[in-house]
Amino acid sequence: MEKQSIILSDGRKMAFTVSGNPSKPAVLFIHGTPLSSLMWHNMNGFNNDAFYRICIDRPGYGDSDYNINGAVDQIHYDIKSLLAHLEVKQVSLIGVSGAGPYMVKCALEIPHLLKSVHLVSCVGPYVKEAIGHMNSNRYLYRMAKIFPGIIRLQNHLITKLILKDPVKFINLGKKKLKGTDYDMLDQNEFAQSLAEVYPDGLKSVTRSDQNPMSDDVIFTANWNIPLESIEKEVHIYWGHEDHSIGDQSAYMCDHIPNAVKHYYKNQGHFLIYKILPDILKKLS
Repeated sequence: MEKQSIILSDGRKMAFTVSGNPSKPAVLFIHGTPLSSLMWHNMNGFNNDAFYRICIDRPGYGDSDYNINGAVDQIHYDIKSLLAHLEVKQVSLIGVSGAGPYMVKCALEIPHLLKSVHLVSCVGPYVKEAIGHMNSNRYLYRMAKIFPGIIRLQNHLITKLILKDPVKFINLGKKKLKGTDYDMLDQNEFAQSLAEVYPDGLKSVTRSDQNPMSDDVIFTANWNIPLESIEKEVHIYWGHEDHSIGDQSAYMCDHIPNAVKHYYKNQGHFLIYKILPDILKKLS
């Protein structure tokens, strides 16, 4: 699907795709890390004709320009501008994994533009109570709090690997997974779909100090969004076997006043690939 773009008030380009019927209820999808808007297009249930589907490239990912002033801090302005451009008055918001901070920032700042909010397997604050059975990602967050420069260097090397050989990157990542997540990555078709999107997500990264993947880790490690101040109802979905985020989604569910809990005992971090049709069914 061909991407479109708009120029935001600060001169940055924001890339996105649209599909479906503009007269239908709008749903805006926010991708995980380090993917792009393309992650949604081949997903089961995505091509539901009951919706007007909008998928964005987060700042610095895909074809969207990097935001030197803070991608999370300004995401609500970006989305407000995009909705005005598309003449959409209100959307339901669905996001996954690294989209977590962006989602809750929007729920805090522009609740009037959001018909509903759905966080699936999303990262949240890196605090002691939210670690749980998190895998080696907990060391990344810990390092990001103390030596963010090391995270930037490491992710610069990872970016080069993804652009050169995304399959190798996926195989290396399997080593820290287990259970349902490992089983899904062990499926060639699923692994190949990720291998096609990862390079699109990071194709514009050329500098180690402007890598959105690093920014995602560093922001989560130094979280500054007051969850208790979010008045919007927020639906939070996560699986018991999701060791990529530990208890971060559960923590947000406990600290956002109007959070609605959706807990899946036998599911992992790739939960969105199984439940997207169910979420969309609730919105129709």
